[in-house]
Amino acid sequence: MNNDFLLKKVALYNLGEKVFGNQKEFERWLGIPFYGQKQCPYEFLKSSEGIDILMNELNCLAEGYPV
Repeated sequence: MNNDFLLKKVALYNLGEKVFGNQKEFERWLGIPFYGQKQCPYEFLKSSEGIDILMNELNCLAEGYPV
């Protein structure tokens, strides 16, 4: 893992905690499959591109958009 990847992951967790109110609720969200999909957000944590997708989803949630 490189530093950029780790920094993105930390930023994702910080945003997730802000959106959901605490880390426990954010981690619960990571384990719930996306609507109409079999994939859980947790599966996207393996790549930098996946983290970008999750950041986008969290930003949409923060602005009130359903995802």
